Amino acid sequence: MVEKYEIMGNQLSKQRLHYIDIAKGLLIFTVIVGHISDWSSQNGVTNELFVNVSKINFTFTSFFMAAFFAITGYCTNFNKAYKQYVWSDIKSLIVPSVTLVVLAIGINYLLTGILDTSGIRPHHLIRFISSHWFLLALFWAKQIHYFVRRINNKYIILFLYIIFSFLGCFLNNVVKDYYWMQHGLDFVLFLFIGELMKSYDFKFDRFVWCVIPYVIYVGIAYLLFPKIPHIAAGVDLELWQLPLFYIGAITGTFMIMYISKKLNTNRFLEYLGRQSLIVYCLHFTFIGIFCRTFKCSLNSMNMNESVLALIIFLAFVIGMCLLCAWLLNKKYLKWMIGK
Repeated sequence: MVEKYEIMGNQLSKQRLHYIDIAKGLLIFTVIVGHISDWSSQNGVTNELFVNVSKINFTFTSFFMAAFFAITGYCTNFNKAYKQYVWSDIKSLIVPSVTLVVLAIGINYLLTGILDTSGIRPHHLIRFISSHWFLLALFWAKQIHYFVRRINNKYIILFLYIIFSFLGCFLNNVVKDYYWMQHGLDFVLFLFIGELMKSYDFKFDRFVWCVIPYVIYVGIAYLLFPKIPHIAAGVDLELWQLPLFYIGAITGTFMIMYISKKLNTNRFLEYLGRQSLIVYCLHFTFIGIFCRTFKCSLNSMNMNESVLALIIFLAFVIGMCLLCAWLLNKKYLKWMIGK
């Protein structure tokens, strides 16, 4: 959901904000880039460029998932009746988290002949509902925030959410993250931050406040730590590093919002951002298909050929995801994405 809600007199109105779509487009692109190395290696690719793309991940891993939560908090109307609110979340988050797994299995089978049903086996569905942790974590975080925000004290809410995130990270090392609830605890703070950005009407227009702090943070963190503290599908930090993660995630979110507002409009990034849920759920499938199909060629390329292959790879993955998005927005298929 990428509309910002505003009170106009006694009426609640909504308008599409182009820079929000651009921000989501930039973020989902970093998600794809962030998965290239691991997923290429898992599918037999040893090409030096593909394997080493992950060396640039430190520039965005601090914030690329947290920013999605902050943008959701910035754009969501939390004043709906809960019945309407939760039903909307079930349709837009829970339903696609399952249907798009099934679709991905079908696409993989049609294009490669490989049938991998591990994501829809009963024991997996019962324990996790979906392989797409982000959608489930966002669902739980939104339910938590809907009620906690009723506390009429921002400092108490902030304190609670810091406790929640410490609890989520601690539990991650103790018990299995069933239904991705622990991730919901980890990220609910950023829904609150997003809502604060909206309520205080942050402009994201000062380079010195929106970009420089993140550049300084990521530079220092890169020098001090083997891995920059971050949370994505895994919790890649020690508990004492959680405040560092907050700094990186918040300043990184400000930076991406600043860049998006400076771009102002970009039809491709806006469309990519509007389809980010579908791209998130399906890009793994197309990465795997491309790598398995062309791994022999990729593994024998020189660097110049590898650069061209990487460009073609990104065009293929993004293009196929957007083709699927176009089809899924058609009348008889849009129920799969909660519409």
